[in-house]
Amino acid sequence: MRLQLWIARTTFLVLLAAPVPASAGPALDGGCVPPGNDVCSGAIEIEFGQFPYSFAGLLGCQNWIVDKPYFDVFFRYDCTVTGVYVFDMCGSLGDTYMRIYTGACGFSGASAWVEDDDSCGIGPSNIDPEIVITMQAGTSYWIELGAWREDDFFPPNANDPYVFHAEFLACGAATAVETVRVGSPANPAALLPGLTGGPLLGATWDPVVDHTSFLPAAVFDFLVFSTTPLNVPTVFGTLLCGPSFLTLTNPAAVPFSLFLPPDCSLVGASLCTQAASWDGTLPLDGSSVQVTNALDVTLGTL
Repeated sequence: MRLQLWIARTTFLVLLAAPVPASAGPALDGGCVPPGNDVCSGAIEIEFGQFPYSFAGLLGCQNWIVDKPYFDVFFRYDCTVTGVYVFDMCGSLGDTYMRIYTGACGFSGASAWVEDDDSCGIGPSNIDPEIVITMQAGTSYWIELGAWREDDFFPPNANDPYVFHAEFLACGAATAVETVRVGSPANPAALLPGLTGGPLLGATWDPVVDHTSFLPAAVFDFLVFSTTPLNVPTVFGTLLCGPSFLTLTNPAAVPFSLFLPPDCSLVGASLCTQAASWDGTLPLDGSSVQVTNALDVTLGTL
């Protein structure tokens, strides 16, 4: 329920957190000391491994980018894992504001931005931003934090404290795919898709070789995993996958079993898989060893 409320009240946003800002500048008139991240070029950079993250700091001394948030400070996240993230300033002093840019930091023809004001919920924190966003790997995000107003009667003001929280919620949605490829010349379509489902992260993938008509005397089945599809005719049949980084061995006709870890960095990864079977006799030739179709798979969460 809470996540649904977040999504309904935000739209497309995000931000990050990180170590304490780099060196602060000299005190300005009035005693305000600018933090190291009060300009875009000084944005604090964070990495995926820092989530969940909490940060407490001081706002800036000026309005680096026109309009709210005022007394702004900046963060940057070069996203490496596609997924759903939540960011907030809940519990900060006074009325705060958040804006997120992609393409460039600030207003320019190369940038796009989104913003939020009061989505933290009920009570004292309902004047702070809280944002949920699906972020894309390979995209850079600049986040601007600050005050909703710029007058002394409505905090926070220059150098006032704020808090920031960031958390990774879930992997991005992607459909698991299994595509049969027989090659040319065509191999027997004996490698069947997973019996209990596709190649889903956090689950076991269990394809099987059907020996009803494919090498019925087989003793062993082998399943190779590669990142490179091929089409190379051989005496064993057409090789459809390049060098293997993983090979599974099973008694013939027993489903393979491979647990796919719930690692969000694997979402959308493409692999080539192909089976071979051996009847246990020598020499190893086209009558004792034969290869099947390939299953070209995409790892997913759905």
